[in-house]
Amino acid sequence: MLSRIPILNCLRAQVGGQASQNVALLRSFSSSPSVQASRKQKHKPRRSYRDLYAADYRKKANIARQEVLKKERSELAGDPVKGRPTPFLESLDTGKEPEVEVQDAPYFRQGARGDWQKKVYLSSYVREDELEEVLNKSPEKSHMLIRKLNEAWQDDNAGVKPVRGSFETDEAYEAEVRRRQELRAPLNRIHDEEARTLVKKRITKDHDTAKESLRRILQLENASHKDIFHSNVLRCIDKFGRHHTDKILKPPPNLKDQKAEPRPYARGGPDTGSSEVQIAILTAKIQRLSRIDQEGQLRKDKANKRNLTLLVHRRQKLMKYLYRKEKGGPRWQHLVDTLGLGDAMWKGEISL
Repeated sequence: MLSRIPILNCLRAQVGGQASQNVALLRSFSSSPSVQASRKQKHKPRRSYRDLYAADYRKKANIARQEVLKKERSELAGDPVKGRPTPFLESLDTGKEPEVEVQDAPYFRQGARGDWQKKVYLSSYVREDELEEVLNKSPEKSHMLIRKLNEAWQDDNAGVKPVRGSFETDEAYEAEVRRRQELRAPLNRIHDEEARTLVKKRITKDHDTAKESLRRILQLENASHKDIFHSNVLRCIDKFGRHHTDKILKPPPNLKDQKAEPRPYARGGPDTGSSEVQIAILTAKIQRLSRIDQEGQLRKDKANKRNLTLLVHRRQKLMKYLYRKEKGGPRWQHLVDTLGLGDAMWKGEISL
């Protein structure tokens, strides 16, 4: 049998370069390529049962640790709907102001208290100070009524005047009128005092009854959920509106370096359109719907479930905007600490 090398040499000499390219395509007489033949087949070492058990244990430990970290992060971020419990957040259920505490937060001005403008709201958009003012004015009107009644009683009971035609002269008629007035003067005085006392007692009793009735009617304990929500809206406007927070919160850091703070523009009334107020009002609505959902009343109420989702995402947009504008300033910290808002309410994706 001829070897392969002399044959290849003869072909190169006769044909030249073109034959050399064709010869390169020829396979060797080996059953497998030379490159594959040179490689050695590598076998993975068989793992022992001890190694398999250790790997499985490490995998389970890693998964358990991931679950613990996920739970800790979720607790730190808070619930995306309810948030952390705070006194103001808990007071939304009753509509009344929580217990007053001195504000020692660093974002408040020195000597500023959060309760300096405290207003207790009742149902039907009535404040307690307005009710007291009206009730204190009513006794004055009652006394005026008593005086008018006394004057009218004196005029009616002054005595029956004599007939003028029965007297011959005017002097005799006037003398008879003076005589009858002198006779009835003590009786008029006695009746005047008795009437005044009786009318005073009656009016005072009616006034006390009316006061107690008004207080019971306007109490939030006897009000509907709609009246409680209106009271919460007014409280949110008074607490987070910039007509109030401009006086108690410190200026932003970029204004501290200036010699004088810019004078705030004159407001036409209470601030109802700022992001802080809108976030607080949305939180009051979310608190109501979440409590109903917790009681199980929203189990088949698809419409209110959708409304709750829309409110949560609307609050998330406003919180992102406020954080971007304030950059964690005093207004942001005051809002977050008062309402108990967490990172889960505005960071990332919220799914209910």
